[in-house]
Amino acid sequence: MSIKSRLIPLFLVIIFAFTLPSALAHNRFLIGINGGQAYTVRGSSISFGASFGYRLKRDFELALNYSSIPHYEMTIATLAAIGRYPIVSRLHILGRIGISNWYESPLGTQASIVSSGVAPLVGAGISYRFNRTISARFQYFMLFASGHSGLGGNFHGLSLSAVYHF
Repeated sequence: MSIKSRLIPLFLVIIFAFTLPSALAHNRFLIGINGGQAYTVRGSSISFGASFGYRLKRDFELALNYSSIPHYEMTIATLAAIGRYPIVSRLHILGRIGISNWYESPLGTQASIVSSGVAPLVGAGISYRFNRTISARFQYFMLFASGHSGLGGNFHGLSLSAVYHF
């Protein structure tokens, strides 16, 4: 192993060690759980998932989300930038743009058919902050998928999330 390949991980650990206390002190991390409804050209189904985020600035965060849609045996992982615009002191409008990776394994006689893909993601919603550590979000999102994908077209979802900020 070369010195350069040893220094890069060490450098990243040092940066993380120095920035983590500051991030925790400023309430920059968030973790959430969500439930909602997913819509495809084939119908709709319940969905549930979790998210993890990091607030870079007061009104801007990066978030990783994972959602499961049991009826379609489908999972979606997304990486998105979320911007927020305050309406009143605790209520914000949210805008989301990112990329998603979806994986589907249909039920029934076509169980051997497996499809997956990467698609752009956009969304919007509202957020209400109850206190320094708890907020709720209601969000809409859409994955842009071609008609040739396993999704059969665009994929839509609505979710209600409970978010813990730390």
